[in-house]
Amino acid sequence: MKVFILIFLFLLSFTNIGNSKTILGQAKIIDGDTIHIKSNKIRLHGIDAPETKQTCKIDNEEWYCGKQSTKELKNLINNQKVECITNDIDRYNRYVAICYVNEININQWMVENGWAIAYRYYSKDYIVEEKYAHDNKDTIRMWSQIGDTQTRKGAITFYGHDKNNIVNIPLYPRNGLWYMKIQTPE
Repeated sequence: MKVFILIFLFLLSFTNIGNSKTILGQAKIIDGDTIHIKSNKIRLHGIDAPETKQTCKIDNEEWYCGKQSTKELKNLINNQKVECITNDIDRYNRYVAICYVNEININQWMVENGWAIAYRYYSKDYIVEEKYAHDNKDTIRMWSQIGDTQTRKGAITFYGHDKNNIVNIPLYPRNGLWYMKIQTPE
């Protein structure tokens, strides 16, 4: 029996199960994928949202996509207690976690509603939700990734409304802003 326990503890040391931590409390929303609970800085696992001050540019009109993503997360949490189950610590010494409010998976909700993308570089967890946001005409589609790999330097696609039509516009970052590449139909 002692040998079994030692083997179990040894194997457990190589998994994230032994390293997970539950953090519970009021959340301060930093941006669409980062919150603080007390002194704990938490990055939402498997998603990427624009920074609060990040802007997007469409038809030469700048809008605060980061501010809107942050606002949507604030509205979802609505000063309620948040429970986060950590699975890692990132290079900025933040906990990486899946967080819940009233049993709603916050990470999943942000992607499913188009306010974040599935961060494929770190996880494949929210790809289905991203596709749902992309395909569902009733969902606000702020942005979505194109291609199989994702980096902040890569192109993203804006999904939004152009009066009566849904538009799909590839955006490219330059000097902290996202610009669209115009392609004229032949």
